[in-house]
Amino acid sequence: MVGELSAWLAEATLAVAAAILLVLLLRRPLRAAFGAGAAYAAWGLVPAVLLASMLPAAVVPTAPRMVAVVAAGVAGMPAMVTTPQVDYRAWALSLWGLGLLITWWLLVRQQRSFLRGLGALHRRADGLLESESVAGLPAVIGWRSQIVLPRDFEQRYDSLERQLVLCHEGVHRSRGDLYAGALVAALRCLFWFNPLLHYGAARFRHDQELACDAAVLRRHPQSRRAYGDALLKTQLADRPLPLGCHWFGSHPLKERIAMLKHHSPHRLRGFTGLVLAALLSLAAGWTVWAAQPAAPSAEELQLQMTLTLNGGGERVETATMRPGQPKAFTYSQDGQRWDMTLTLKPMDEGQVHIAAEILRDGASQGSPRLITKLGTPAAIGIGEQFPDRFEGIRIEMLVTGGGQVGQPVELTEGLSGPVPAYPAAQVAAGEGGTVMLRVLVGKDGRAVRSEFEPQGSTVPSDSPLVASARETSLKWTFTAQTKDGKPVEAWVAVPVKFEPGKPAAGT
Repeated sequence: MVGELSAWLAEATLAVAAAILLVLLLRRPLRAAFGAGAAYAAWGLVPAVLLASMLPAAVVPTAPRMVAVVAAGVAGMPAMVTTPQVDYRAWALSLWGLGLLITWWLLVRQQRSFLRGLGALHRRADGLLESESVAGLPAVIGWRSQIVLPRDFEQRYDSLERQLVLCHEGVHRSRGDLYAGALVAALRCLFWFNPLLHYGAARFRHDQELACDAAVLRRHPQSRRAYGDALLKTQLADRPLPLGCHWFGSHPLKERIAMLKHHSPHRLRGFTGLVLAALLSLAAGWTVWAAQPAAPSAEELQLQMTLTLNGGGERVETATMRPGQPKAFTYSQDGQRWDMTLTLKPMDEGQVHIAAEILRDGASQGSPRLITKLGTPAAIGIGEQFPDRFEGIRIEMLVTGGGQVGQPVELTEGLSGPVPAYPAAQVAAGEGGTVMLRVLVGKDGRAVRSEFEPQGSTVPSDSPLVASARETSLKWTFTAQTKDGKPVEAWVAVPVKFEPGKPAAGT
């Protein structure tokens, strides 16, 4: 979850920033060519690319790859990581969440400050609200888009000016400009760390007002002078209003007055500008969606586990799992019942998120989570270490599949040591087959641990052939693997073939 959220946040930040830069470059040319409405509509690029970044990436089928056995018969696996590394993305996300809450609190505080400054509101006979204040009014506020007029509305404006001002506020209501402003406020919270977004939010407000003016003038083309007088009579407010449309100190009054000198573009040209803005939004959204790394198809994952319960009772388990679908396992040890549910979810760059829910005798023991790479062993454990024993559960696991299986590494010197004994009973019965082992090789090249691997084996786990192979493998010596020039522990896969009439051989 942490990895997915941090990856989306990084991708969305880049996409939103690119969209804002594009709009900032295009808004004036669009306004000059197609009118203020086209420039305002161009801001649709920002939510378009944000939505596209949230959509699932294209799914491409991936061909499963098998871990091949090298010519020498020994296939190396990446060094085992028994303790997952600290994921600093969680700390970064915590900081991001804190910034989100602070930004939200500041916007709420601004909203409340403006509303308190209005004083008592009174319902007029025409259904509109009237405030004791005058600064920043008329305005449209609240989720219900209520129009609030200043107390001197009737005295400040003449009859025609009042009609034009109410038309202006009505355009805000009918177009849903308050909800567009709410979306901008939400984006400012999500991307509080991006100064470009805060700058773009102010430019968005400017374009919103210019587009509203243009809509009023299209309805009243002969009232440009009266509308200009109404603009000049309005007193600007000194407090911002995150959720609403009002006359703030940063109002583009000069631009609005200058626009009155120009005739509105032809209706067809304005419509063409809106269509062009919509096409730009669709194209930008598709580009962002298509640029996402293609997600692998939800093919099955192979899980290999070795469980140790209360310091003993070792069990080897393999399972085929569908991504995102939990799978339950149940075990008994020392009179206790252990229930475990595992869920695997593939991530980008060949990683997999492993979520576990562990119960002992019906009581929850924990919900460990870890992120590891496909083909890389990892481990989780829950319990308590006593001087003479360990009480709890330890799980060593290896997840493969999704076309991301780690490539085998050939050990140039192979292995050396005794050949496993062929049990007499199996020789007499003509019983043979292949025993696949996973051997943990220490930094000095000596075998530290040996495990039976059902996948690739042709004999059951309780066969004497398995016992013979495991016992002897602990006496083997390998060429130690290195990482960054230093010896490291590593798991290697060794198939041991038993053929009747021949001694067993590690191939």
